[in-house]
Amino acid sequence: MGKRRRFWASAWGIAAGTAGLLLAFFLVHLPHGPEHWSADLRTAWLSDRLPSQHPRIAIVEVTEATLRNSDYLSPVDRSVLARIVRKLGDAGVKVIGLDFELDRETAKDTDLLQAIQGSRAQIILGALDERSALSAERQKFQSRFLADADRPIGHLYYGEHYNPAVIGDQVIREMADPAEHPDLKSFAELVARAGGSYRAPASLQISWLRPPKDGRETFLTLSGEDILGRDLASPLPLRDMLRGKIVLVGGNFPDRDQHLTPFSVLHGERYPGVFVHSQIVAQLSDSERRPIYALGWPGWLIIVLIAAGGGFVAGTTSWASEKHPWVEIAAVLCFIALSIFTFKFGRFSFPFVAAVLGWGWGEMVGHLRQHGAAGGGGGPSGVG
Repeated sequence: MGKRRRFWASAWGIAAGTAGLLLAFFLVHLPHGPEHWSADLRTAWLSDRLPSQHPRIAIVEVTEATLRNSDYLSPVDRSVLARIVRKLGDAGVKVIGLDFELDRETAKDTDLLQAIQGSRAQIILGALDERSALSAERQKFQSRFLADADRPIGHLYYGEHYNPAVIGDQVIREMADPAEHPDLKSFAELVARAGGSYRAPASLQISWLRPPKDGRETFLTLSGEDILGRDLASPLPLRDMLRGKIVLVGGNFPDRDQHLTPFSVLHGERYPGVFVHSQIVAQLSDSERRPIYALGWPGWLIIVLIAAGGGFVAGTTSWASEKHPWVEIAAVLCFIALSIFTFKFGRFSFPFVAAVLGWGWGEMVGHLRQHGAAGGGGGPSGVG
């Protein structure tokens, strides 16, 4: 009877510890939390790589240098955007995605509208919805401008989590959930559909592309100056470079629209929003790309319980207790190997840190049980 009581006490201890771990990871998600840190490191090291640059997607970055002859930097000079749109259209670009918030009136709006309406390329525009911080006046202008442009409109959001119990770390890991924007498809989805090879995502996790094996940029990236032919001895052969491609045009300014991604775990670098959108468009366009899955509560619970059970067995086994440090090292190495294997071949994020902590909790309960059993049996035999 005593053994059974000890067994159930240990089982409840493991279950309580597991529940505590899960609550800690899901509710007290501190910035750069250990689980996300390990998952981001895995993503940065093990994500897919193409042999060379993506063959169908390019980026045009509008920078401060692009706007050096403009009187202001924000909003982006609409005449400059108009000239870029015309140049891309003349180059035979298939799709132009304008990754800009067109929510403020300027004196040059008509020029951009005419360029959009007259372009031979398919043009996708971005928008913010009522959840944004736009004033009523800016919302009204945005609606009017987009209606006049008469082109497809997609929302510019990424995956966001609104939970007062969670402190977000501001890292972009997911595309936006369609259920959160039922009235408007995402900007990236519309761009991919216009490109002619859209594939509905099996997971909201962004399947990032690392820089290609030949050392070039993930996507052909040109500056606005390159498109406009500034500071060049001879213009670039834009038709040869961009004909038939999907081209996303967005800002790359140090003071706005810069984001942390899983790649930031290595060097802390921030990436412009147009790069993030390009990654999502690539995922939605490439039929051979495999999705990445994140485990929900059931998966976490099963893995952490198994890890805690393994730690408990190790804690109650005499030979494991004698070789305690080596057993723990072996367990951590095993979890690392599982984490790499499941991401590389199963395409899901193994909860490495939670599994290690689950193992440690189970091992602690096992040690306590073993010492308690030894102490309980030692008293009466000593008296006899």
